[in-house]
Amino acid sequence: MLAILSHGTQNYCVQTRRRIALDDLDHRLLTCLQHDASRTLQELGEAVGLSPSAVQRRITRYRKAGLITRQVAVLDATVVPGAVLAAVLVLCPELFSRRCW
Repeated sequence: MLAILSHGTQNYCVQTRRRIALDDLDHRLLTCLQHDASRTLQELGEAVGLSPSAVQRRITRYRKAGLITRQVAVLDATVVPGAVLAAVLVLCPELFSRRCW
């Protein structure tokens, strides 16, 4: 599916993905995956009431549809040596010239 986007005077096409219909089991499974994606298919299936193969089929469908784009590891900052917590202020000169505030 293609969508035409406009930016100023320029138009360009980008490929978009179709939305997939999600039922209650999909929502429950996605919630489980967001909480801990390292769980086995068996564990996920037991949590939502599906067989491991049905869980795998749904996860494959989510990936093909672009619903799941990647898996990440969330690190415990208290355990990572040399972890730094930083507050950063970024100033944009264009915003200052507009005096929007």
